[in-house]
Amino acid sequence: METMTSEQTTSVMPAERGGAPTIGAKPINAQSVVSPIRLRFRSSQIVWYLLGVIEILLALRFVLKFIGANVSAGFTRFIYAVSSPLAGSFMNVVDPSQIGRSIFDWSIILAIIIYALIAWGLVKLLVMSQPTSDQEAHNKLDS
Repeated sequence: METMTSEQTTSVMPAERGGAPTIGAKPINAQSVVSPIRLRFRSSQIVWYLLGVIEILLALRFVLKFIGANVSAGFTRFIYAVSSPLAGSFMNVVDPSQIGRSIFDWSIILAIIIYALIAWGLVKLLVMSQPTSDQEAHNKLDS
């Protein structure tokens, strides 16, 4: 007769709706279930993280143009290539100011502001999707 080791043990889950117990099923614990609050929190973190990446790329593009960086340099080409799709929609909205090789690109400043507003709006939507009690809503409306 075979004996079961700790690696061969199975768990028995309670029966669902009066049926037979499920053998071999993994028990569900509170840590494995994603709550809506955690999901909204993680989603807002992702939105802010993506905004940070976008803002850094656009800020680098702005600084490189402002200091008149060599366009044929590898780093400059890389930043311009990566940030071009992000800044492309805003190009030529406002004409850049140029003094010598330095370019103050107002379109990039506009893009930075617009992306920040979009991220703020997305996070506000995530916060607004949180359920509230009648008392909480009443208190907020009164203030």
